[in-house]
Amino acid sequence: SRKWMYISLLVFTITGVYMTIIDPDYSGIGKFNNLWSVMMLVKHILIVGMVGMGFWFNAIMRVGPLMSSNTGAEMALGRFRWYVNAMAICGALVLLLTALAQVE
Repeated sequence: SRKWMYISLLVFTITGVYMTIIDPDYSGIGKFNNLWSVMMLVKHILIVGMVGMGFWFNAIMRVGPLMSSNTGAEMALGRFRWYVNAMAICGALVLLLTALAQVE
């Protein structure tokens, strides 16, 4: 449900801010003087893009309701397939960037 989605986004935001602040590689907002900070910037851009894609495909494109109609089901299924693949790739990249940032 939407309630749990918003709660999880809030929890991830709070824990992410805390973990960033306590990391010794963190130099401050807007300071990208090491590889860690650049990877975190790319990671956060991907996350914002994922949230934007979720909004676009669910609120603007209305993929879910189109899939249940008889007229646009095939087109909606193609859009949904693209959305799911894009989200999976972005999610894998976020996890990869997180892992690489911990190795550095």
